[in-house]
Amino acid sequence: MEKTDKADLFQVLEEDNYFGAETFDFHGKLVSRDLLDSIIELNFLAAYVPLYSESRSINVLDIGAGYGRLAHRMTAACPNVGKYFCTDAVPESTFLSQYYLAFRNVLDRCAVVPLDKVTELRSIPIELAINVHSFTECRGRVVAWWLEELSAIKIPWLFIETDFGLTSRDGYGVRDDFREKIEESGYRLIVQQPKFAQSQILRDHGLYPSEFYLFRRT
Repeated sequence: MEKTDKADLFQVLEEDNYFGAETFDFHGKLVSRDLLDSIIELNFLAAYVPLYSESRSINVLDIGAGYGRLAHRMTAACPNVGKYFCTDAVPESTFLSQYYLAFRNVLDRCAVVPLDKVTELRSIPIELAINVHSFTECRGRVVAWWLEELSAIKIPWLFIETDFGLTSRDGYGVRDDFREKIEESGYRLIVQQPKFAQSQILRDHGLYPSEFYLFRRT
């Protein structure tokens, strides 16, 4: 963690054992997968995207935001994040995200956007789009629609985390590579690295390994 956590988020962020998160004690600090995954992701992003710039705030769009885990963590860790927009195609996730972020008292900086309202974001400057493990659950045509929307909003940075590569789920046991669709949408790959980039042991044996992809709009 010391090699990964350049932003010292292990000291900033806390786990409170709410909402049934599986936790364990690590040298006197309560930790969870929610906490550790967030620290790793935020450190990766901070190395390339100005999450801690003092000169301006940035807005973020989280596609497939689930219950709002990363929205909660990023707004707690990055004071210059202006507005964090959460959206999800699953209505239950939209409801849970609204409830969770209200409980965390961060709705002043987070907004839950129903899928049918996403096009209204085109008039808002958004610097970073995030997709954690949801494009790989979608059909290729859904991924293509989202990429068209990101182009319409003109979002410069796109972060994708996946454990199935850049592939969509187009049938039982059938996966389709959408890397070309990303490039056709005007994005080029800036960096690709494993989630556990600092540890070969974790890359070989760690739980929930995945791959990080960061794209920049050209």
